[in-house]
Amino acid sequence: MQAPVGLNTPVIRHRLFLYLLAVFVGSCSNDPFVTQRGEVMGTYFHLQAQCGAQAEAALEEAANALMLVDAQMSTYKPQSNLMRLNGAVIGEPIDVGAALVEVLALAETVRRESGGAFNVSIGRLIDAWGFGAGNPDETPDPERLEVLRPPVPAYEVVGDDRAQRLADVQINLSAVAKGYGVDRAADVLAARCPNYMVDVGGEVRVRGRNPSGAPWRIGIETPSLVRRGVERVLSLDGQAVATSGDYRNYREVRGRRVSHTIDPRSAAPISHRLASVTVVHATCAQADAYATALNVLGEQEGMALAESLGLAAYFLIRAEDGFEARYTAPMQQHLADAP
Repeated sequence: MQAPVGLNTPVIRHRLFLYLLAVFVGSCSNDPFVTQRGEVMGTYFHLQAQCGAQAEAALEEAANALMLVDAQMSTYKPQSNLMRLNGAVIGEPIDVGAALVEVLALAETVRRESGGAFNVSIGRLIDAWGFGAGNPDETPDPERLEVLRPPVPAYEVVGDDRAQRLADVQINLSAVAKGYGVDRAADVLAARCPNYMVDVGGEVRVRGRNPSGAPWRIGIETPSLVRRGVERVLSLDGQAVATSGDYRNYREVRGRRVSHTIDPRSAAPISHRLASVTVVHATCAQADAYATALNVLGEQEGMALAESLGLAAYFLIRAEDGFEARYTAPMQQHLADAP
């Protein structure tokens, strides 16, 4: 999701979470599942895998892969590759590493596909609305927002491991880097483990079977702080899933709720009826980015884009008596019975 906060900020802890519904009632073989938990990117991580004697070593390597992505792409680590790019001379390519180049390229693809609804160059807008550095009490004035609106394009990939800023912008990758970290950890486990789950703050990627021997079951949380629960259950094997929503992360300004999700096109927080969007994709980075883009676009434009791109997307829309669910045809294959 395009959670407009930097990695490693406590605000990210309140991001919309997916519920893991695997039932831990035994193992489907003699090899037990091994679990590792910790914190990264301002939230939790939960790794679980079944790969025999290699399990503990595989989980440790996967955890290290998550830490490396954080070190490369955090806005809260001054020496990260991302912050070096944000501080580089405009128009001067610098070495930022292949991983950051890959994420920047994906972000640019989604920006173009979404008509600008997804844009990682809005770091200064994020700060201005109080979801990054500082916490202003007032709404930014229109003149300031216009100045902070990023030009397009704002950066450029130059080769396999180099990039440059094209304007004085601050790039914030919190809408995609966490999903990318999930993918890198999953890649480590995939090389050794037939069955695994990677969960980083609700961004999830799975393969094989859960400890009960069934497909992994992931729940889409009810997007409400009052009525907690699960709206629908997904059955997954070999896919990633991410949700973008704003009900946990917002500010109150003069009695008005201000969403943390910024629409780069208007330079203002979103204000439509769409409560959350869940996307299932082959990679978590893509699920993360597309869920954010669809959330920014809203229920009508978002559904139209999801259908045109063939995305498996599940929309929860605020209604008078709760939430209305809509989903694309590709999502149907992942829907399981309600718990």
